[in-house]
Amino acid sequence: MMSRIAALLSIALLTGCGGGSSTLPSSTLASSPHASIITLRIDQPAASSSSFRRRPQYVSPATESLVYVITGPGSAGTVIGSGYVNLTPGSTYCTSSGALQPLTCTTQFALPFPSTGNYTFNVATYDAQQTAQCTPGTTGATACAGNLLSDQDVAQTLTLGTNNVLTLVLGGVATSISLGPLTPGYIKGDAHGLTLWGATAEKVTVEPLDADGNPIVGLGAPSIAVTSSAATLKVTTAPTASAPNLFALQAKTSGTPAAVTPGVVNVSVALTAPASGGGNAATFTVPVTIAHSIVYVATEQATSTVYGFYDGNTNGTKPNITITNDVGDPFGVAVDANGALYVSDSDLSYISVYPSGSTTQSYVLNNAVNSPQGVAVDQGGNLYVANNGANNVTEYAQGARTGAPFATFSVTAPYGLAVDGSGNLYVGSQNAAHTAYQIAMFPAGSPDGASPSFVITSGVNYPSQLAFDGSGNLYVADTTKVEEYFAPLSASSTVGNTITTLATPYGVAVDAAGTIYACNDSSPGSVDLFAPGSTGAATPTAQISIKYAAALAVVPAAVQP
Repeated sequence: MMSRIAALLSIALLTGCGGGSSTLPSSTLASSPHASIITLRIDQPAASSSSFRRRPQYVSPATESLVYVITGPGSAGTVIGSGYVNLTPGSTYCTSSGALQPLTCTTQFALPFPSTGNYTFNVATYDAQQTAQCTPGTTGATACAGNLLSDQDVAQTLTLGTNNVLTLVLGGVATSISLGPLTPGYIKGDAHGLTLWGATAEKVTVEPLDADGNPIVGLGAPSIAVTSSAATLKVTTAPTASAPNLFALQAKTSGTPAAVTPGVVNVSVALTAPASGGGNAATFTVPVTIAHSIVYVATEQATSTVYGFYDGNTNGTKPNITITNDVGDPFGVAVDANGALYVSDSDLSYISVYPSGSTTQSYVLNNAVNSPQGVAVDQGGNLYVANNGANNVTEYAQGARTGAPFATFSVTAPYGLAVDGSGNLYVGSQNAAHTAYQIAMFPAGSPDGASPSFVITSGVNYPSQLAFDGSGNLYVADTTKVEEYFAPLSASSTVGNTITTLATPYGVAVDAAGTIYACNDSSPGSVDLFAPGSTGAATPTAQISIKYAAALAVVPAAVQP
């Protein structure tokens, strides 16, 4: 939520005799023969992100009090007046037309100014009400209540006998930052840490936050600089006047085929006090984990190989990973949150597991596995196997190597599997009579022996592999096309989009940026990449030339385990 307050001190300095008294209960005054009247007005918008309620200056919506100290004249720094105003609907000086409506606080008080000269106005805001006069920036008995949200020191020459107007732009005091991806893509995380996959430049937004977690925006916001601690990661987009919080991070590549260098690089986010002064300077460190983006392609028939292509590599003759050992007839591939690769082997009737980036099998899972087709991993690390030879789907706990599955679902001739962002399992299969195809949905956490919650039948024809995008839309690799079912899904779901420029697309996958990957098992064969939202006779944006592609998995996937 972004809210701002216009803080205007309208100061009328009129020559007179004798000191004035303040109508502000907590004001302290020094005696002087020249009394002046100060009018303080603060317009605080409602706690809303609506742009029409914003003002050119910044003050946190958590503000409950404003404290001021006025010193002068000259450089002597003598305090001639100080006070506070509590900014709440119940305050004597504040009015509001109703709940969640703008709040206007106005008060007048007299201060004695010794003479025409230079004066300094220190104004600070806090997230608590004050009950006694306090001094900003001090501790102990004179400390102000609550967290400091903004502050400003303004020096101005005041002329007695005239109306002097002073407008304050309060600089926000940043205690933390908000950082995250601008749009879904090959990056995820926040200010505590990011993961960046592949070599694509990914945009992130950075916002300074005050002590109450509100973004500091507008003229009172600090300037932001983002730098990398290593050459393997660079900041490729500098902020502009129209987008001061926008940056892009990009991992550099090397080698042939070109690939990023995995590892952790620290990014420094430096805040500099705004040009108007006030606020504060601060530096925050965000670790960025660089990882490979990967397209896994399982091929069957004579090749029986699983290939991995890193970081945008589409050269089918130069894969970054080639797995041939312990591979018989792979019909499904999946990747878990640790990057481990799961390959369902229909001939050998086991699931082969490979550590992230490895071509050496770590272990096999073969208990209750029978001619497996599709394989999937949910966000909790649970593994699902479509056992075409046993007419069921088995579920295994994260990391399971031995022992019986903890859940088994009866499904006739299961093929493709996918788990959505809520953990619901979708199974492409035949009906009990083997007369038609369908997609059955099992809710997250379904117990052993559970029945599907609903079944989709419209447009389903040999669902060999399933995949979800980030919006919950379901993609199905059919015999001659890829079909998309729009969220929310139900028994009455029908095909929404269809990509028809394919031949025997056994596999389909969707990455975190929404790109659609599909097998195109025509001569000479390829994996085709389609832009998000592609439909009809869409033209691929890129192709990986490869024969007999049977199944796909991508990292990062649209629904990440």
